[in-house]
Amino acid sequence: MDVFMCGTYLEKIYAMDEPESIEYGLARAKRVIRDDCRMVGSIYALNHTDIEEAAYVALAHSDGLMVFDIVQVIEFDLWEPLKKGIKRAESEAGNY
Repeated sequence: MDVFMCGTYLEKIYAMDEPESIEYGLARAKRVIRDDCRMVGSIYALNHTDIEEAAYVALAHSDGLMVFDIVQVIEFDLWEPLKKGIKRAESEAGNY
């Protein structure tokens, strides 16, 4: 396998001790996968009142981002907050 897509379709964003958080889910997947392949964080668009933060955490803790579902991103005009979260993660990683 080249890439593992970790579906963290959870409402809570932060909480390393909470199995129902994006942060926990990505950390757990990393422990299981180790360095055997790349991991992409996947989030569900409508689970978040702060999609910017969810996108940031997914990118900060994985090798990429997949947002499900594009229809919701378009319908609820989530492009700008998603871009802000992506840009923040990229700038902190030095990938501007």
